[in-house]
Amino acid sequence: MGVKDELKRIRETVDRQRDEIRLQLHLARQDAKDEWDDLEEQWDRFRNTLEQILRDTEESSQETRQHAL
Repeated sequence: MGVKDELKRIRETVDRQRDEIRLQLHLARQDAKDEWDDLEEQWDRFRNTLEQILRDTEESSQETRQHAL
């Protein structure tokens, strides 16, 4: 095998590896985005629940103070 053929083979190998890595990066970005979107949904639910608990607690505190008077 000549030097030219060897260089061609190496180039093809590197090209193939680059394509594989590019695909892996694309998939990893999509996975990270999906996880982020799931986390954002959980955060919104948590925040809404916390706000409701805080409102309920405030209302209960006010009612307790009114009845204590």
